[in-house]
Amino acid sequence: MTDTVPKVGILGVGHLISYLVPGMLRGSEKPDFLLSPRNHQIAQTLAQNHELKIAASNAELVEACDVVIVAVRPMQVKEALDVLAWRPDQTILSLCAGVSIAEMSAHTHGATIIRALPVTAARFGESPTALYPDCNIARSLLAPCGPIVVLENEDQFDAASMFGAYYGWIQHLIGEMTEWATASGLHPGAARLLASQMTRAAATMVRDTPEKQIDALVEELCLPGSITGLGLDCLHRAEAFKFWHQAGNSVLQQLKSSNI
Repeated sequence: MTDTVPKVGILGVGHLISYLVPGMLRGSEKPDFLLSPRNHQIAQTLAQNHELKIAASNAELVEACDVVIVAVRPMQVKEALDVLAWRPDQTILSLCAGVSIAEMSAHTHGATIIRALPVTAARFGESPTALYPDCNIARSLLAPCGPIVVLENEDQFDAASMFGAYYGWIQHLIGEMTEWATASGLHPGAARLLASQMTRAAATMVRDTPEKQIDALVEELCLPGSITGLGLDCLHRAEAFKFWHQAGNSVLQQLKSSNI
């Protein structure tokens, strides 16, 4: 591995990786990726679209790379990692939600474990990625995918991991509002663009005005007789937001109860 072009193996070439690799290749310094041969169709597509190589086996991949991104399902960690000859000088970037550093270390023979949680918007440079602990190699790989949020400990990382689920919930909400608007007479394309772009606009205001409390931003829109206030009153009466908190608690409980 060189200082400028690291050899990076990817173990677990699935749905997330199909979006993450194009995101990581957005940067000016492109990693030298080596793909796992499993999930052959996605590996082949990435290899053809981005001129990447596919290892003959996972064993060959681990032997050849000093940095390995592990993106297998949490319940597959033990089976996938136990049979491989890991080295203490390797860095493993784990994308396995709910699998602690201690759990991962039990199967990787002293390799350095870094946890990260990007989402599929990495393809467009829009993924906020939780990271623990801080690591220059991980930063350089993930920076082209979007902003990196470094956490102080694994409890914080687990709490932040809930937002990986929230990402899907927001997409579902956009879909619900798109369906409502279409049923109300909008063209489906216009409804989808308005719902998705308005969500992005709201997120941009919250992100880019950190000097203001979020409640204050909302209050600015809730003038007497406003349609924003009318809708929020309806949602509060239905205790709609209580169920978002319950969903977050359910996900966090699941993340903390991982047992591989």
